[in-house]
Amino acid sequence: MNYELLFNLMILALGGGCLVVAVLKGLFRPDEWLLGDRGGEGKQSRGEGGGVYLAGGLGAFIASAIFPSLVVMVERSYREHADNLPLTTRQQALGLFVGGLIGAGVVIGLWRMIRRVEGPAIEGGVAAGVRGAVAGAGWMVLWVPVVMAVSTLAMWIVTMVRQEPPNNMAHVLLGTLVDPREPLVWRAMLMAGVVVMAPVMEEIVYRGLLLPGLARATGSTSVAIGGCSAIFAMMHWGSVPEGTFGAVGPTLFVLALGLGLVYVRTRSILAPIVMHALFNAGNIGVALYYAAHQPPTQ
Repeated sequence: MNYELLFNLMILALGGGCLVVAVLKGLFRPDEWLLGDRGGEGKQSRGEGGGVYLAGGLGAFIASAIFPSLVVMVERSYREHADNLPLTTRQQALGLFVGGLIGAGVVIGLWRMIRRVEGPAIEGGVAAGVRGAVAGAGWMVLWVPVVMAVSTLAMWIVTMVRQEPPNNMAHVLLGTLVDPREPLVWRAMLMAGVVVMAPVMEEIVYRGLLLPGLARATGSTSVAIGGCSAIFAMMHWGSVPEGTFGAVGPTLFVLALGLGLVYVRTRSILAPIVMHALFNAGNIGVALYYAAHQPPTQ
């Protein structure tokens, strides 16, 4: 019996079932609250406020990219001839964690400022934050089988086209994270950056700023979620091993659809942040498991 095929078919069936449940639970129910409510009409005119959010999203994206790079540049400046060498695990960890911490602070401040001026109002406070985090964890349990099913289909298609399976490592950092030869302290810091800093920055950039900007520019939340998800997937092109984007791209797109839908459904940015963090943590866990069970190389 082909157990791998049976397992993949089970994933597809589970993913299909969870997708049906998500539909029945109203995850895809239209909700136009991102368009705002100015003038008491319950809906903004197309394009109103969209430019501010889109500009903020671009600024936040630049901030989220530049601060990790600056930290790496400072660290490399203390080492001779470092410019000609590949990034070390220490440099990657410092860039993603320390630079990510600074970048996250800037991105959060920019998002709060724009939201306060442009709306829409979002329920705040500790209780609302806890509800958003719990909702994110719950929806992730429901959505991850859908993501896995799409990933399985994409892997099958890429394998048939290329006549060879793509690399199992969905992100270039996973190889570093599971390498036991790398110092544990830097791998732990890198994991914290991947599980905490990256989701915070990316969710505020894509769901907190870009999504409402596209919604107001197009007049449609559904179009905005699709467009934002496509941009999210494309921006990860350089983060996946060469030749694997054909399988990873559709997976990231469907993941981003879920993140956008949950943000719209819960009206809490913590919901997609928690979903994203759990997804990244799950990928690291799977990579560590496979690395630990690989046969030793001769």
